[in-house]
Amino acid sequence: MNVFILEQITLEDLNYPVRETGTSTWGIYSSLDKAYEALQTLVAEENKKYTLGYIVTETRLDNWATLEVSIHTYTRTGELNDEQIISDEEHPDCDKPFYGRPKEKIRFKPGDIVEVWQCGTSELHIVCALPWTPQEVEKRNKRLVEEYGEGHELRLDSIDDCYLVYSLGIGDTHGHSQAAYLFAPTQKVPAKIRLKLQAKLIEENFTAGHNLQMSELPFAKDPKVLNEVLNIWEKVAKTKDYDEINCLLIRDKADWIKSQLDFSPKQAQRFDRFYTKCKKLLKEKRKEEVY
Repeated sequence: MNVFILEQITLEDLNYPVRETGTSTWGIYSSLDKAYEALQTLVAEENKKYTLGYIVTETRLDNWATLEVSIHTYTRTGELNDEQIISDEEHPDCDKPFYGRPKEKIRFKPGDIVEVWQCGTSELHIVCALPWTPQEVEKRNKRLVEEYGEGHELRLDSIDDCYLVYSLGIGDTHGHSQAAYLFAPTQKVPAKIRLKLQAKLIEENFTAGHNLQMSELPFAKDPKVLNEVLNIWEKVAKTKDYDEINCLLIRDKADWIKSQLDFSPKQAQRFDRFYTKCKKLLKEKRKEEVY
């Protein structure tokens, strides 16, 4: 027998970019419909200001472990946010294969700012890459079989139904966040934080080689965003983050980066100084490693 546990995700504070959260359980129900009815009652009564959303977790009774069967998340106003099926009767041990997410169920696009709920926090991230569609999974598997033969297809499960996202911070801040745990921001994102997240995405696009199309990011030509990109890279050099530096210097792509970004002459000079400094730092490090 399966049961459906209804929880409210509450916000401990309202300050972005990271907000502590808690959960309150509001009952265990015999069907998703009954859990949804209870959720609607809660929506009408609870303070939406301090609510991120709701989650209904389907789980099995009489199991040696609490195994999630499905996850359904809802917005603070009671609309379906997203859902993921984790296991079924054919795959009872939480290893149901993932064959891709239909395009019509992909809610966000690269450059969107979202709240990711995980580990007791709700943190702002910016979307970099989307869940694979069935067509993409099929195409990749066909290529793998052609190159390596049968048996080398991708083996994906519900964990792979995720978005690649970045949070604020220096260095690699990427995460692979399950689709059900991404929410649209519940309040206006301050301009300063939005700018920093947009710059983070552009910076990591070149550092980590994501190959995003800059023309598809409306903020990619914003001088303020490009200034922030340069600020991030200058901190990378200052802190001597060699992982980031090495990624940027691979194949010496300074000219290509500048061709992709609409730097002003002054910004281009800043970038050249930064890139020259990175070359010097990496050369010194390699010399030290030799000795």
